[in-house]
Amino acid sequence: VYDRARSLARIVMDASALCTGWLVSCDDHLLTNNPCTWDDNDFDTQGELNRMEWQFMYQDATCGGGSPAFEDSFMGGTWLENNANLDYTLVQAPVAENPAATYGWLLLDIRTAIIGEQMYVLGHPAGRPKEIAYFSTESGDTGGVCRVLSNSESPCIGGSAQEVGYTCDTEGGNSGSPVLAYS
Repeated sequence: VYDRARSLARIVMDASALCTGWLVSCDDHLLTNNPCTWDDNDFDTQGELNRMEWQFMYQDATCGGGSPAFEDSFMGGTWLENNANLDYTLVQAPVAENPAATYGWLLLDIRTAIIGEQMYVLGHPAGRPKEIAYFSTESGDTGGVCRVLSNSESPCIGGSAQEVGYTCDTEGGNSGSPVLAYS
């Protein structure tokens, strides 16, 4: 689980923590959510991206250590596309950067989530150092871990496709976080 979390980036815009993004290819493509901007809640311009810093391995050296730092960062990149209904924005890291070679990337698993399947969320809630939402005290999450509870939730943002439902803890700043099957 921790090794997969290496592909995460904390997104900072205008010196304030904003969202989570992650590497989605060996070619340094980054994925985050669509509203990841202060401007108009629609991450759809190169100008917005130019003001963003992508910070990798923003974490504490020890659990609860209180001295977080990041290993590497870069500004901007190339804005490629977004879709408000599917709630994503795709970015290409700057040519001089190669974060996937250092931090790896996550593969997209295009399938229907299985009800009861163990899952977890990687992110930077409230801009804090990297956190992994894995354990759960919710009654529907058997075994004390986060689980898929539904495949028929109403979309959070536009669109008509039904979404996966879970109760794994997240908060602002987790926007753009990958939701992963434990398998």
